[in-house]
Amino acid sequence: MADSPEIAALLRDGKHAEAARILRERGERARAMDLYAQVWAWDEAADVALELGDPVTAFRFALDGKLMDRVTALRAFLRQGDPSHAAHASVLCESRKMYAAAAELSEAAGDLESAARQHRGAMDLVSSARCLEALGRYRDAGRAYEERLRDEPGDTQAALQLGRILLRFGRYDVASRHLQAAARDPGLAAPALRALVVALAAMGLGEAARSSLGELRRVDPTAPADVGALLDESGPAKPSEADETRWLAGRYKVEKVLGGGSVGRVYLARDGFYDRDVAIKVFSASSSGPDGRDAYARFVREARVSASLSHPHIVAVYEFNAASAFLVMEHMVGGTLEARLEMQARPHLGQVRGIVLGVLAALEAAHARGVVHRDVKPANVFFDAAGTVKLGDFGTAHLLDLGATQTGAFLGTLAYMSPEQITGAGVDASTDLYALGVVLHRMLAGELPFSGPDLVSQHLSEVPRPLSGLRPALGTSYDECLARCLAKAPADRFRSAVEMAAALEALPWTEPVGESAVRGPGPPETAEPAVDSSPHGPRFEPLHDRGGGAVELRDLLLGRVVLQLAAPPERLALLARFGRIASGRVQAVLRMDRTAGTALLELPGEPASADALVHPDVARGLGEIHAAGLVHGNVSEAQVRVDEAGAVVLIDGATGEGSPEDDLARLVRPRR
Repeated sequence: MADSPEIAALLRDGKHAEAARILRERGERARAMDLYAQVWAWDEAADVALELGDPVTAFRFALDGKLMDRVTALRAFLRQGDPSHAAHASVLCESRKMYAAAAELSEAAGDLESAARQHRGAMDLVSSARCLEALGRYRDAGRAYEERLRDEPGDTQAALQLGRILLRFGRYDVASRHLQAAARDPGLAAPALRALVVALAAMGLGEAARSSLGELRRVDPTAPADVGALLDESGPAKPSEADETRWLAGRYKVEKVLGGGSVGRVYLARDGFYDRDVAIKVFSASSSGPDGRDAYARFVREARVSASLSHPHIVAVYEFNAASAFLVMEHMVGGTLEARLEMQARPHLGQVRGIVLGVLAALEAAHARGVVHRDVKPANVFFDAAGTVKLGDFGTAHLLDLGATQTGAFLGTLAYMSPEQITGAGVDASTDLYALGVVLHRMLAGELPFSGPDLVSQHLSEVPRPLSGLRPALGTSYDECLARCLAKAPADRFRSAVEMAAALEALPWTEPVGESAVRGPGPPETAEPAVDSSPHGPRFEPLHDRGGGAVELRDLLLGRVVLQLAAPPERLALLARFGRIASGRVQAVLRMDRTAGTALLELPGEPASADALVHPDVARGLGEIHAAGLVHGNVSEAQVRVDEAGAVVLIDGATGEGSPEDDLARLVRPRR
């Protein structure tokens, strides 16, 4: 709306404050606020902002005018009010390096992650650690307490908290030293001695535990009279029936069941120490007799064998807890090959090639260590978030269960067994190559080479039909390789994984013209995608060319949409730095190909709405970018996407230019 002649005349004469006063009296407060701000009449501008019901803008004006009494009063008001107002006021304080005030407001808003970062900026490591503990990020909290103790060795509160965290993760020896230091503080003696008794007992130092319990009872006569009773009292609280939260070893928070079988279950869990998702296999064989002992022996063998193998194509094992009988492994979010084949019985040839070569690389590493997998099958081939193929479940010996009832799960294993496994003869590397040959046949033909019902007889004596007879469009190129993989005598097969890989590399992997993939029994798709084999490869289908070297692709292997960027080396270097940020609030870099000059980025959720910048996750994502020593430089609604978990800051348009203050200033604008 245009100004009235009277207001226009006052503005021409430079009488902005007078014009603002008149507009305020007339009820045109937004325009009045702008005019007050233009002439740095911050007090009056803040008054009008409050009249408009906008305490955040009032706070910004008070900060701009360095009206510290007013800043203090407004900060107290914001802490007690709408949490979203406190969150935005925190952003304003952080942009001005007022970290203590920012942290105070973030805590009021319930944003403990930002508060932890801001407390650190204010050099208040204890408060930062306290927020991290409240978030369950015990490893980061422990590091903050350690840093505090390096600066202030006499901080007994930090020593107590660090000791408790170390105790939680079974670091009893180190925990006891910090707890002993904390116990010298009369005000902390009782909680420190209580935790110290637990640590000493866990190390088997019974006499020392009893001595510490005696000291505890002198300062707290209500403490239990014996160590056992104190341990029962100090043990982790058991969840109620309504509370499904479960912890293993005080460190792994169990989220849900991923799968199970006769000897145990696999759970998705959160590792509180390293702040990452893991898969935990928990042994729970139903039999306590010889069968149960054999099953446990296989479980232990799997743990030890897997832990001894470190390879990019082998599922990593992080920990084996023999006392509690569980195995902690890398969580494979991409699922199994079996699940993929149920959805697409005959994958594209490029996918088949990549999967088999990945498994062969894993087998090469295992065979070099004298390890034969003995159970290579699609259910034991996994994919991580980036689509990397990994072989898992080492050490399982299902041949010992041949006398059991032939359940569907057992038949699934028998379908991939070599003749020598069935007859009980010795196994070697060729045993795994036979099983992988069955997997390869299934992917190429869309069916198993032996379909039963007498799988034992078929594996021992029947020659499978050549692939060329099942899929004529491929010709005879694959027949010899498959025949060698599936030879009955081990001596007639490939001698090693390396030899088999070389034979596969020599085969043509170009999709036959006019032939589409065969889908499994899973949900059908409306149309079979036409996969461009160049430059994106058979795994990716182009969806939308944004221009400027940016192309949206469908990842056919993982069923998601990703973004490929073509960029010069300096741009790729910047994206690589952003890619080191491990955060769910910042767009992830999935792959970097410096030779091709491309980067592959995730494309989460949906495009954001016009008010996306007010989402608290945007400020948090930018905070994590700044904590990594980076600047976004192009903050806008277009650089935000929203999914069910919240908002994600995109980096595909980041320039890396400007300052953190410039980024944060984009999040808060005065109302008009």
